[in-house]
Parts: sequence; structure tokens; C-alpha cells
Amino acid sequence: MTVHWQDIPVFSIAIGAAVAAKGLKDGKLSKDGAFAALCVGVLMLSTSLHVFGITLLVFYFIGSRATQVGKDLKVKFETGDKVGHGQRDAVQLDSLMGATVQQTLYSKDTKRVLTDDGEGIHSAKDVTVISGKNWLSNNQVNLVSSALTAVLISYIGM
Repeated sequence: MTVHWQDIPVFSIAIGAAVAAKGLKDGKLSKDGAFAALCVGVLMLSTSLHVFGITLLVFYFIGSRATQVGKDLKVKFETGDKVGHGQRDAVQLDSLMGATVQQTLYSKDTKRVLTDDGEGIHSAKDVTVISGKNWLSNNQVNLVSSALTAVLISYIGM
């Protein structure tokens, strides 16, 4: 099997690498998040339907801007927030599924949304469920979402 230069998605690799490097440099991505962004970006931009890659880039830039604008609020209202560190990693995926089958808790005492590990929980009466059912953890939601997305994308590509 011979690989020709025209078969290598140079544009996709360049855009994916540039976005991943900028995200890492700006502290918006962790190292594994930057690697995941590179891989997913190259794959999504390499398809014949560039709409997937362009949509991914739009969501990334809008999400990054929203995070930058709301970072003070995020620190104030969420436990486990690492100020100045990349928060997006290889397993993070926001989804409707997460809002429904993953329980989100709020501490009345600290007035913050609690992370999966329950950091900051003082007593059961201090904690209120604000969304979702306690069926799946964050990592389980990410796994299911990723698998469903892969199946959907492969179906669309057929």
C-alpha cells in the first residue's frame, strides 16, 4: 500500500494541531484534553462532510469564550474548580443525557454545585438535587455518549 502526499489530510492536521496547541497554551485544555482535541479534530475535519469538523470548532470556540466570561461565577458556584488550569480533558462531554441520568447536587451550606466525588458535602440535609437521576456517574455518561456518537457518525457516513 502506497501513501501519496495528496492522501494525507494536511489541512485537518494543521487546524487540529493549532487548536489543540492554543488550548493547551491558554490553559483551556489539559495535556490529555489537547491530545484528544487533536485526534478528534483531525478525524472530524478529515471526513468528506466538513460540517462535522466545523461544528466541533464552533462549539469549542463558543464554549471557551463562555467559560472565560463566566470563570468568576464558575469558581463561586462549583466545587472542584481549578483556577488557572485546563478544565477540559479527554473525558469531558456536556450532554442532555448528563442532565437527565446523572445527578447534580447543590450544597445550601457552601452555595455551590458539587462535583461527582461529593467534595464539600457536610450533611444530607445540606444537599439538594437540582437535576437528573442518580443512575450513571459522569464517566459513565461520557462513555455512553461517546459510544452513541460513534455509532451515529458511522451510520451517517455509510
